[in-house]
Amino acid sequence: MDQNDARILERLRKLAAIPSPTGEEKVVQEWLAGELNALGLETVFDEVLPNRPNLYARRGQAQFLIATHVDTVPAWGHPDGFGATLRDNRVCGRGVVDTKGQIAALLAALEALDRAVPVALAFFVDEENEAKGSEAFRWPWPEHLEGAVVLEPTELGVATAQAGTFELVVHVAGTASHGATFRETDNAILRALDLIAELRALPFWRSSNGRFGRLGVNVGRIEGGLDVQLTPDRCVFQIDLPVLPEHGLDAVRDGVLRVLEKWGARYEVHHHDPPFVTPADSSVVRLLTNAYEQALGARPEFVGMSAWTDAQNLVKHGLPSVILGAGRLAVAHTPAECLRVEDLSRLRLVLQRFLELANSTTT
Repeated sequence: MDQNDARILERLRKLAAIPSPTGEEKVVQEWLAGELNALGLETVFDEVLPNRPNLYARRGQAQFLIATHVDTVPAWGHPDGFGATLRDNRVCGRGVVDTKGQIAALLAALEALDRAVPVALAFFVDEENEAKGSEAFRWPWPEHLEGAVVLEPTELGVATAQAGTFELVVHVAGTASHGATFRETDNAILRALDLIAELRALPFWRSSNGRFGRLGVNVGRIEGGLDVQLTPDRCVFQIDLPVLPEHGLDAVRDGVLRVLEKWGARYEVHHHDPPFVTPADSSVVRLLTNAYEQALGARPEFVGMSAWTDAQNLVKHGLPSVILGAGRLAVAHTPAECLRVEDLSRLRLVLQRFLELANSTTT
């Protein structure tokens, strides 16, 4: 492990040791502000929710924003909890992938950067819940920003598209009866399972675009029934459905609601957002592509982001956005959340070169 790797690991351990589950972000924001001030950046806190501030930082007048979030999901059984343990050159712990490893790589890039290079940064709260942080995005300085790079795990692919989302809580009714007087049409849980199967069979979850391939619906919670001696008369499930760019939110929503109405299910929509695609010829895509090629000597793989990220809200605020980061999205939030130190080092090189090239376009 070289000196740069060691510095990334040192910062990541400090970051991971500050628990910041959604709702408890203030302490880590204050720590970050101190690190950024020491690197010559001006910082501003903007309280979005009580004791939950976004953090903005800048040096000079940059054209492009680098943004991410500081909150994590709870420990949820991770063996390392809120810490960072090194195993076989992989760092493991809650939040190391999503997104404290990305932040550690960014800080290392800033440390290696000439202090004359302009920088614009945003660190949001609440991404893992209702995304109130990026929803309230407000750049506190007068310069106009042309685009954003959002740090999230993409296995170092450049995500120029993000799937939308349609998230619901669905209530399915049945008829209570003695468990031995069994009829499938009475059983609310079995009816819910059949309804879910019909949703999974809809044609919206496969993309002809190689950036996404096949996605799927996620049933994150299901509950109903009291005991096998009683047929359940209710079942409630929470489901998240991806929205691919070629289908769009309206078509997905209409198709899903037709199925729910067919089954007589009640529902509440908890979250919905359309997909977005950032054109390949946009300035932020071209600049990040050049930075990647110069830093790593290879052309990036262009991918689609299947998860919701703060890029969605930045796009709504008029900032064309791309998503980039180390590590695998699949392990985020799980007990296996780990990533390789060498991938964080590669991310550092790309971010450093991106900031240098962005500065050269303004001089």
